[in-house]
Amino acid sequence: MTDVVRTVLVVDDFPAVLAWATRAFTRAGWTVLTAMDGREAVERWHEARAGGGAVGVLVTDVDFPEWGGASLAARLREEDAQLPVLALFTGDRSAVTWPASQINRTAFFQKPVRAAVLLETAAALLTERERGLLDTEDDPCPVEPSRLAV
Repeated sequence: MTDVVRTVLVVDDFPAVLAWATRAFTRAGWTVLTAMDGREAVERWHEARAGGGAVGVLVTDVDFPEWGGASLAARLREEDAQLPVLALFTGDRSAVTWPASQINRTAFFQKPVRAAVLLETAAALLTERERGLLDTEDDPCPVEPSRLAV
């Protein structure tokens, strides 16, 4: 297993969301990489890996131009099968379309979501990963849906 670091890649096509997430994760001691679309996210991912680092958690909007969050997660998980993903979406939960093969190690949050809940989930998934508890076949999210912001 590769070394797990407290680096998060945040992908959203709204600059305000990127700024909010950057502020929250930075205050909590994380290194934050940002991208506004899937192609830019893959570039940031490879830059981090080439620099000797790795992304520990992906935070992505479910719906953004071209790829979308599920496609991005699938692509990055080709290189890191245990990558935890925090998927953000707007609207009705039933509108979330995410391939069943990508649900494991994925937590879904309806916007707006409290920064503390997002940080707690990211830290819990990273801790489980460090302990080797993340199973590529099945892994429940450690945060109850009732804890999401309304």
